[in-house]
Amino acid sequence: RDRLIQDLGVQAVLTREDDRLLSLTQRTEIANEMGGDLFISVHCNGWFSQETGGFEAYFLSPAKTEYDRAVAAAENAADDIAEPQREPNEDIDFILWDIVQNEFINESSYFAEFVQKEMTDRLGIRNRGVKQSGFTVLKGARMPAVLVETAFLSNPDEEQLLLSETFQDQVAEGIVEAVRKFREKFEK
Repeated sequence: RDRLIQDLGVQAVLTREDDRLLSLTQRTEIANEMGGDLFISVHCNGWFSQETGGFEAYFLSPAKTEYDRAVAAAENAADDIAEPQREPNEDIDFILWDIVQNEFINESSYFAEFVQKEMTDRLGIRNRGVKQSGFTVLKGARMPAVLVETAFLSNPDEEQLLLSETFQDQVAEGIVEAVRKFREKFEK
């Protein structure tokens, strides 16, 4: 947030500034209520294998692979803890949110590509690519929206990177530069 404000002069709002539990839908609702122009959900990844590593960016669209479906299911399950809900009808829910988000799919895809490029230039870890999936945190956004997985906590080497202030600065710099390029492209 501070780098976005300082480097780009934009208003940036965090959905939380402490370690409290906030549902995925609440995060998106905050962005919508604030009238955001861009929604960036930053995460640390995890997987069953310690060797799995790298960074990736997602935008809302049906998952293309079983892996992407599994990642979305695991990520979306966090909402069951934060905000227990009715039994979802995933197809109907996705169709409804797809209608809302459809206007922003191209912009979200472009922004995810900018994130991947800028992170590749800075991080020195595997670029896992831009992916699409049905993450709950992206479904309700009324703006271009991207989920960024910065590195894997389950990978001991990447866990150490995530603890490093230098790596954190590189992630922030990559996101700031992606926002700058996105703004330049869509302000024209």
